[in-house]
Amino acid sequence: MSQTHSDDQKATPFASERRFKLWRYGVGHSQLLLRSVPSEGQRCLDINFERVAWMSLPTAMNTIEIVPAHTGELDLPAGISGFVDERGPLLLKISAQEISGFVICARAEAAYTAWSPTATASEIGQEVIWSIH
Repeated sequence: MSQTHSDDQKATPFASERRFKLWRYGVGHSQLLLRSVPSEGQRCLDINFERVAWMSLPTAMNTIEIVPAHTGELDLPAGISGFVDERGPLLLKISAQEISGFVICARAEAAYTAWSPTATASEIGQEVIWSIH
């Protein structure tokens, strides 16, 4: 699934059967990382969100699907829809089995990275398989 989309509300969603955990959120750069740790013969699968303005997610998800959404499609808390226009052009719905959440951000990207979740930055190579901005 090697697809990249820009400014396309009908962009191909990202989907994976792997288990993801909320791995890191950096307030300073407003970056969110969801990670699926490697199992036999697999690398880490990372989903990075940049310039995150708002998020509402569980800390772990079995299977995942990410699709662009509109504010009318989700039951957002009062006042949150303004964040889409003011701080982040993307509203992404994140579904995981019976659970769903959302992220408002400027960009999202899924990539295969390290063979170990404890690898150093110099050991991590990236193979981007999906992005939207």
